[in-house]
Amino acid sequence: MNIVYKDSYKLKTCFIVFLGILISGCMTPPINTINKTASENKVLKIETNDTPSISIPTYADIFTYPFDPEEPQLDMGVGGRLVVIEGCLLIESSDGVFSTPILPEGVSYWDKDKGIVYIYDRGFLIGNIIRSNGVALDSQFQKVQDIFISKAKPSCLKRSSILFGTKFD
Repeated sequence: MNIVYKDSYKLKTCFIVFLGILISGCMTPPINTINKTASENKVLKIETNDTPSISIPTYADIFTYPFDPEEPQLDMGVGGRLVVIEGCLLIESSDGVFSTPILPEGVSYWDKDKGIVYIYDRGFLIGNIIRSNGVALDSQFQKVQDIFISKAKPSCLKRSSILFGTKFD
């Protein structure tokens, strides 16, 4: 009789633990909690449901490439610190090399007044490190320059470029 009681107790305990995991897994934390636990580079997420009239500026102080969110993206990792030198948005690598960021067209812009670069649904402050999927390129090849949709000043195009995707660390 003790054996039945012991097994019944184990079954009840397992059921309660399972139910607790199930309930806690289905709960969504409050928005304030989500924002506090976000990475230091994440400034904000643009919500388009509440404000359908928001449009991303089309002016170009940055280099952009054709971007289609339906097409697969490269999974290679790229990154560095966002910096501005002589009015140019650049990426500084850990060894001090400066590269030109090439961002996805239609989902990226640089708000110079606020010092924030927006890519897809993320904002990155100038001075912060940005890590994403993408690829490093040699800017001197004409084929690289042919992919640009928008261009910044020609003097902003460094010898190396980094083509950024929209998947962030």
